[in-house]
Amino acid sequence: MLAKFLLSSYLLFSGISLCAQQSEITFNEFFPLPGKPKAESADLSARGGIRLQGDSIIVEIQVTDNQVVPGEDRVDVWLSLPEIQFSDFLLGKSGNKTRLFRNSAEAGDEASFERFVKNGDYPKQKRMNVDGVMREVSVPPSSSLIEDYVHFGMAQYSFYTAAAAAKHYNLENYKALESQLGGMPDDLSASTSLRYKAENGGYTMRMALHHNCLAFAAFNLKSFKVVVDVFDVDLPGDKPHRFSSTANRFKHRPFYFHTLQANPNWQFVPEGIPAAALKQTGIQLYLFRKKGQWQPFGFGNGAIIYAEGLVSEAGLVEYTFYPMQCTYRRLEKPFDAVEEIRIKYRDMSPFSQVDVYFLHNNKAIISKGYRYLAEEKEDFVNRPFFLPDGRMAFVLYDYEPADHLGWGEYGRLADEFIYIQVPGMEGVPLFSAGQRIEVVHSASFGELDQVACEQVKSVAYRWTEPGKAFEVQVNGMSKANDRLLRFGLNPEGQFRLIP
Repeated sequence: MLAKFLLSSYLLFSGISLCAQQSEITFNEFFPLPGKPKAESADLSARGGIRLQGDSIIVEIQVTDNQVVPGEDRVDVWLSLPEIQFSDFLLGKSGNKTRLFRNSAEAGDEASFERFVKNGDYPKQKRMNVDGVMREVSVPPSSSLIEDYVHFGMAQYSFYTAAAAAKHYNLENYKALESQLGGMPDDLSASTSLRYKAENGGYTMRMALHHNCLAFAAFNLKSFKVVVDVFDVDLPGDKPHRFSSTANRFKHRPFYFHTLQANPNWQFVPEGIPAAALKQTGIQLYLFRKKGQWQPFGFGNGAIIYAEGLVSEAGLVEYTFYPMQCTYRRLEKPFDAVEEIRIKYRDMSPFSQVDVYFLHNNKAIISKGYRYLAEEKEDFVNRPFFLPDGRMAFVLYDYEPADHLGWGEYGRLADEFIYIQVPGMEGVPLFSAGQRIEVVHSASFGELDQVACEQVKSVAYRWTEPGKAFEVQVNGMSKANDRLLRFGLNPEGQFRLIP
C-alpha cells in the first residue's frame, strides 16, 4: 500500500532536474537571485565547490569582497530531497491541524491566493449545494487562508562571517507540518562546522555539514539537491545583495538546485529496523530527523474534498503528511525463518492502515496492507502457516480504493482481497476471496467456487485445522443473510468449498 500511495504523489514530485547528477560540483560564478532587486554590488565575486567527504557534505567558497561586514555577510547552504520541486502553499487551520493547499500539483505553478479562491472553486461560504442538498464544507474558510513557504523536504543553513557554526535557518517554516507529522525536524546547527578565514579583499569558508543535516531523507537515498547563496552587505545594517550558485534560482524552489550523488554508505534507517531487511523488501521509506532519530513519514496529494460527494474540479489540491510507526521482528518458532516489518500509519483515508512485509530466505514474500476489520483478521490474515506437505504458505490481504472518494475525508469504499499463496507460486493462489463490504455489502469466496454473498455486514476467518481447513463467518445485514462457509484442502492443493 505504501508504494501505491507514493505513486499517487507523482504530480507533487514530478519534474526533471536542471542539473545532471554529479559526484561533486564546482562553480566559478555567482548570479543575482531572480525575483529579488537586482544586486549592483560590483565589489563581490565568489567561486567554490561542493563535495562529499566521509559522512559530511563539504562546501568550500572563496569570496572577494572589498568591504566585509562581520556577522552580517554570510553564506547559505540549502539541502533538499531530490523529489521536492516547490515549497509555496496556502495554509488553513482546521482545529489544531494545519492544512496545506495549492492551485495544482504542477511544479511551475505558484500557490497564488487570488487564483486559488477567485478562479478556482474553493467555497466562499460555509455551506454548499450538493445535488440540491445544502452541506457543510469541511475546509477552512477562504478568509483564513494565508500564503506561506513550508520547508518540507529541505533545510537551510546560514554561515555568518566570523561565526563558529551555522544557524539552521527558518525553522519556523517547519511549523505547518508539526500537527500532521507529530513533530518538526530537529535544529541541526550542532551538526555543522565552519572554518572561516578573513583575507585581504575578502574571506574563505570551509563548511562541513553532517549528512543528517538533510533533515529529510529516504532509505537508500541515491541523490540530494544543494545550492549555495552569498549575502553581501556593503555597510552595517544595509539590505544585503544576494547571489546564488545557480542562475535559475527562484524563491524556495529546490527544482532549481544542483543535484549531487549521495554517499551510498550513508544510513537513513528508523530506530530498531535492520538496514539489510529494509533493503531486501525494496521499501521506499521517507524519513525526517526528530529527537536524534530518523522518523518514517508518508505524504500524498489529491483533489480537495469539500463535503460528501463534492470534490474540487478546478485543479485545487490538498497535501497531507503523516507519521509512520515502523517495527521489526523475527517470528516465533516454528516460523522463526521469517522476518516481518510492519509500517502503521493513517493517511488521507479515515482508516488506520498497516503495510506488512515478510522476508523468507533473504527475499521479500509479500508487501500488502490492510485497513478494515484488522483485529478480527489478525489470527488468520497476514500470517504464515505450514501445508501438510511441509511447505510454508501465507494468508495475504490487499485492498484497492473503489471510488474517487476512497482516500478522502469522506471515503469509505474499497475492494478487499484475501488469498492464500505459496512463495514462488505467486500466480497460482490456493484460495482467493473478494469483498466490497462498505456501502455495497457484497463478497465472493473461492475463485473456483465463486460463492456470492449479498447484504454482508462483516466477514471473519478462522482456522479449524491449521493448514488444512478454515471457515468463513459471513455476518449479514440481517440474520437471514448470515452464512457459515467451510473450505478444505483438496488433493490438488486448492482450498475448496466443503458442501
